[in-house]
Order: sequence, then structure tokens, then C-alpha cells
Amino acid sequence: MISSRARARLQVVRPRVSRQITQHGPALNGALVWFVMPAVPPPAQPPPHPALRIRLRWPLVLATGAATVLIAMQLWPSWQRSQDLQRLVQAGAIFDTRSHTPSWMRLVGATFDTTTLESLARITTLEDLVLDESNISDRDLKFLSTLTRLKRLSLTRTPITDNGLVHLSKLPVLTTLILNSSYHVTDRGLQTLGRMTHLEDVSLLDTTVTLPELVSLSGRHRTLQINSPHGVLGDRKLALSGTEINDDGLLRLHNASQLQGVELPGRITDRGFRHLHTLTDLKYLVAAGTTLTDQGLEKLLAQAPPLVEVDFSNCRRLTDAGLAQLASLPHLTQLRADQTAAGPRLITAISQSSRLELLSLVNCRGIDGESLAGLVKSPALKRLRFLMLRGTGITDSTIETLAPVHSPNLKGLDLRDTRLSTDAVSRLKRRLNGCQIIN
Repeated sequence: MISSRARARLQVVRPRVSRQITQHGPALNGALVWFVMPAVPPPAQPPPHPALRIRLRWPLVLATGAATVLIAMQLWPSWQRSQDLQRLVQAGAIFDTRSHTPSWMRLVGATFDTTTLESLARITTLEDLVLDESNISDRDLKFLSTLTRLKRLSLTRTPITDNGLVHLSKLPVLTTLILNSSYHVTDRGLQTLGRMTHLEDVSLLDTTVTLPELVSLSGRHRTLQINSPHGVLGDRKLALSGTEINDDGLLRLHNASQLQGVELPGRITDRGFRHLHTLTDLKYLVAAGTTLTDQGLEKLLAQAPPLVEVDFSNCRRLTDAGLAQLASLPHLTQLRADQTAAGPRLITAISQSSRLELLSLVNCRGIDGESLAGLVKSPALKRLRFLMLRGTGITDSTIETLAPVHSPNLKGLDLRDTRLSTDAVSRLKRRLNGCQIIN
């Protein structure tokens, strides 16, 4: 409330101020007015409508949410992987703990439940997985189908059956499968293995699979090597060397008529060779170190097997005359008779062979310069590609007659541990410049 005296005073001041504003110009106008006149507050703005407030905040909410989701998406796999690995460790897993992307893992004797299997299925970096002696079942194997990098899988002594192998056929790069002592895998399961064309090695030791079915599998899957209770098979060839099989054990060959190759252990005698008589498609025979005699070899050859490659190295009971029987094999291309009694009779017999490509007579003391002279001028040498005469009695005069015209296809000649002179070998190397000569 303004008093009457103040109001009168204000009436006097206002004209005076007005004259000063007029004289000094607008520069003082604002200052004086504000100095004299009381300040007037700006008019109050009405609050924004609630709908407008929501519209203004919505983009910020969206941006914040998107950023949160993005961060969560980046962190989730790492968190999930940590949880999975921790769960697998609790189940007994052994792996390289320095990496969250292990390439190998061992879960020997593990007891799996669905949660553990789901964790295992998410470790997609695995290339080598061992589940030996675990409780994994046919139904559980479907969890492994996500492990698309898996190359090697071991399921030794597990309860899986033929039905479970179907799930393994979905692993695109699996090359090695170990099923040792998985007693429920039978011949029927071999049909599934035959369709897994990427497999290179399969082990079926201590299982009930039969030799005829294994031979059939190796014929269908020619690049597959099979380690079985009957020996090692590959491309219809059976390797028994290093096994405990004796003469009686070869009885299993009677039903394996599809076999094309056999490698025998050294303990086999003439009696065991009789079990080979039923192998009408036998092309490859390794009998190194066996106690086969001339009579046993004669009976075997009487069955007219289509032998192409034979190895009788270190068969000390075979004589020169007995080995000469091998010349009767019409399809023979490779003959190894290292450290045997091979001599002039064998050389004379095989000199008429028109198919022989490899002849190995390493450390055969019965081979001398005179017997080899007949071979040098024979038709057999023209087709021969590799000739091993290490430790034989070959002489300088014998190799002096060896010329390209006699051996146009010769690619390798082993003359180590012989009494040949350096000059004779040097001249031979100049004549046979397309042949690798080892001395």
C-alpha cells in the first residue's frame, strides 16, 4: 500500500524522468524503467499435456532399450558359455581351461542329464570329444548333431546301439569313430557306418561284429580303415600282423570270401595257410616271417588265387625251388622275397614274367652276378620299374651289360651293401639317367 506522500512524490518524479529519457535517448530507457518500475514476472506457462510428455520421452526410452538389448546380445553368449563350461566341469569334463572355445574335451565316466547335454551341445568349437564309459544313450546322441566341427568321437564302453549311430551320421566332418567294447553295436549298425562317407577310421574292438560284414563294409567304403576284433581292414584287406591269432584263428576266413588281401602274423604254419584256400578273390598276400614250406606254398598256388602282390620275406623254410613256383602266377606284379633262399631257380623262373613291376631280393645271398645276368637280358626287365638288390652278390660285369634298351621303365635300383666298384656304378648312372640308383 503506497502512502499519499509517496504518491505525490512519485507524481513529481515521473515528469522529470520522462524529460531525462527524452534528452538522453533510448539508451537509458530500459535501465531507468527497470530501476524505477517494479519487476514484472513473466507469465506462467501452462504444463505440457500428459500425452505430449509421453511423446517427448518415448524416443529416449526406445534408444535406451535398444542399447540395453545390444549390450545384452553381446554379453549373453560369453555368459552362457561360462555357465555351460562350469556345468560340464561339474560333470567331470577335462579341457583346456585357458580358452572359452575348447577344441577338445574328455568326459570319461560322466553321468549325463538333459541340462548337461544341452550345455555340451552349445560347445560348438569341439573337434575331439571323448565320452568313454559314460551313460550316454541313443536318444542322447541327438544332442551331438550341433557339433558340426567334430572330427573325432570316442564312445568306448557305452550303452549305445545300432539305432544311435543314425544321429552320428549327421556330423559332417567326423573322420574317426571309436566304438570299442560297445557291445550293443552289431552287424546292422555297419550299414549306417557305410553311409558315413566322410569316415576314415572306425574302431570296433571287443564287439560282436562279424568278419564277413566287415569285409563287405570295407568293400563299399574303400577309404575306411576298420580296427576290429578280427584284425585291421581296409579296402577288403585284412591285417593280422601284431595280433595273437594262430592257425586255428584263421578259421574265421572261411566265410570272408570277399577278402582281397591278407597280412598274416609270423606264427602261421602250413596248417593255417589251408584256411586261405577259400579266398578265391585273394590278390594281396603278406606272409613275411611265417613258417610256410614249399609244400604249403604248392597247395596254396594249386587253388589258383589271382595273386597280384606277394611278400614272402624272411620265410626261412622256403627254398629257391619253392619260391620259383611263384612264377606260375599269371597276374603277379610285385614280389618281395627279402632274406630268403632265393637264387638262380627263382631268377630263371621269373625271367619269363611279362607283368612283374617290382622285384625285391634284399640280402638274398644266393643271388649272384651269374644268375642276374639272365635277368638283365630277359623280357621281365623291360617291364620292371623297381629292382632291389641290396646285399646281393651282383658284380661289375653284370651291371655293365645293363642298358636303357634292357630296362626302359626302370625308375629305382637299390645297390647298397654290394661289392660294386664306384666307377662301375658311376658309369651305370650315366647310362640310366632316368633311374634313381642308390648305392
